This record gives sequence, structure tokens and C-alpha cells, in this order.
Amino acid sequence: MDRSKVQQSSQSRRGIVMIVSVFLLIVVFAFVSFTVDIGYITLTRAEMQNAADAGAFVAAGEVRFGLEDPTRLLSSIETDARTEAANIVALHRNGNHTATTINQNNDIEFGQAVWNTATNSWTKTWGVAPYNVAKVTLNRSQNTGTELPLFISPMFGVDSTNLTVSATAATFPAEGFWLESGSSGHIPILPFSVDIDRWSLCLAGSGTDHYKFVENPDRVVSSGEGIAEINIFPMRDGSLPAGNSGTVNLGAPNNSTADISRQIVEGLNAYDLSFFGGEISTANGPLTVTGDPGISAGFKDELRSIIGQTRAIPVFDHVNGQGVNTTYRVVKFVGCRVMAVKLTGPLTKKHLIVQPARIPNIHAVRNIEYVFNPDSILAPPVLID
Repeated sequence: MDRSKVQQSSQSRRGIVMIVSVFLLIVVFAFVSFTVDIGYITLTRAEMQNAADAGAFVAAGEVRFGLEDPTRLLSSIETDARTEAANIVALHRNGNHTATTINQNNDIEFGQAVWNTATNSWTKTWGVAPYNVAKVTLNRSQNTGTELPLFISPMFGVDSTNLTVSATAATFPAEGFWLESGSSGHIPILPFSVDIDRWSLCLAGSGTDHYKFVENPDRVVSSGEGIAEINIFPMRDGSLPAGNSGTVNLGAPNNSTADISRQIVEGLNAYDLSFFGGEISTANGPLTVTGDPGISAGFKDELRSIIGQTRAIPVFDHVNGQGVNTTYRVVKFVGCRVMAVKLTGPLTKKHLIVQPARIPNIHAVRNIEYVFNPDSILAPPVLID
């Protein structure tokens, strides 16, 4: 064989290998650059999503405070929610930014979220009060000069990319409370139950209006404020069986005066809730609780100590039996504020007067199908989008 032809063939093969190698290197380099920048984009997006989630939670929390206090101005609720959301968002880094920025006026929205059982989806109406939902949107865009710069893609003509994420959080009414076994938490429920018909009349405005709650310092004064009041203990209108006055056992079947006194001041503890499987709610239907007969002045001081404070109370639609054998069928829990207490003197003068009030609680069991009422228990915010 001609040696020169062999050399030419070998050189030709080496040239082809070199061309292929260069091509493969370019492909590998492009793949590496694609992988690096995609990973960087994915990480940054996740960081932005964490910031948006946190911002939405905080904003929805401020909205919940507005639901709790209907006297607050809408503008005040919005201002506080925007400020707090921006502050928490700024604590989160993303990509090459050590702090995430947000346009408070344009990137935070408020409105109402309602669960549509027919479509199993949320119906959200923005800008309509009272608010129960907040949405936070975060952008890194070329329009604002905050686009995300890339590492290797600029060599292929792509210098940066735009990113947008959003999160929506909402607060909803609750149907009860829960506590884990061994928890040190407490559930603020008074061991006094009220008839659903009487309570409904109070919500509709039927009742006295002799007291008013005033803040800073928190106190109750003798002055009407346009909110109807109701006496829930002792009930002496003949609606209860003989030997009962509305006191119920929330916990051990036979609560002592000491137990009731503790529950009035501190609320129910994990041991109390253990008799209900750790959750006292109507999520699975009405609850049956036993009545605690008689009227005791032994916890008058405890009740007086919580005047002006909010508590939940059980509402029943049916009562049966007498004395220690009385049972109440509890159909819901509602919020109230204690306004006045008197458990001494003639029976006709004794009273525990409350008015409907919304109360928030971190241990509340939410029900997304409930609607807000003046006596709603407010569960912690939850992400819905």
C-alpha cells in the first residue's frame, strides 16, 4: 500500500475526529450552561415563592385582625397588611438579591374568597370588603430592571430572564378546636351553653344593650354600643330541665367547681380535650355533653376576672333529662365577649351577660364552607393558591 495514501487517510480521520470533538464540546458546553442556568432559575423561583408565601400569610393575618375588629377602617387594615407583608418579604433573599422587594401598592391584593361546592374551586372577588383573602405577587422583570442575570447563557445571546410568582392566603371561620396530646395550649371555651334560638335572636339584634367595650385600657363601661347582649347563665326562662342552669361538662364527665373555675380563666387544656379525642368540634356532627346541675357562686370571681375578654361558648339545639342526667346536643361553637357578671343575691338578679364577638384562635378547626358572622371563630390563615 502507498504510504502517502495511508498518511493522508490517517490525517483525514484525525481532522474529522477533531471536528466532531469540537462539535461535541460545544454541545456539552451548551448543555452544561443550560443546566447551570436552569438550576439557578429554579432555585431563585423557589426562593421567590417562599417570600410570596410568607407575605401572603402575614397579609392574611392582618386581614383576620380586621375581621376580629369590625370597627377598624378599611384603609388602616390595608396599610398595615401591606407594610407587614413587605417587611416579611424583604427578609427573603432570591438569586443575586439579598432582599426581595415588592411594590406594596401594586403587588398586594385583598378581597373575598368563597369555596364553591358545585365546582370544588375558589371563587375570589378582589377589592370587595370585608376582606378574608390576600394575594402577593413578586416580579423580577426587565421593565423594572430586576430581571435575573444568567451565568453562561449570555454567551448564546440570552443575558437574563423574567420571573413571576404569586401566593394567596385566606382566613376562614371555624367549627371547633383541637389540641395535641400533651400540649400546653389552652382553648378559651366557657363551660356554659346557650339555646340556639335565643342566640339567633341576639344575633338578629334582639336583646339589651347596656354595656360597651372600650380599648386602651380594655374595660367594659355602662353604655350602649349597638350590639345586642344576652344572659347565658343562669337561664331561668323555663327552657331547661329542673336542676340545670346551662353549665356543661367540657372534659371530665363530672366537673367540680374547681374544674369550672380553671376552665373559665385558663380555658380547656389537653386533658379536657382528651375526652373528645383531642378535638372538640362539630366537624362530624353534633356533640353530646352532660349538664352540671345547680348554680354556684364559687366561680363568680373567676368570671369577673375575664370581663371584657372574649371566649367561645357551645350552642345547643336540644336538651334532655334532669339534674346530673341532663344532656345537651351542641351544634356549634360561637364567639362572645363577657360584659357583666353577678352571681350573688336573688336568682332574678343573677346573670352572666355576653355579646357576640369574633374571636381568633391558633387551634381553631377551620371550615371553608362556613360564612362569616358576628360570632365567628376565626381560624389561622391558610394558603389556597
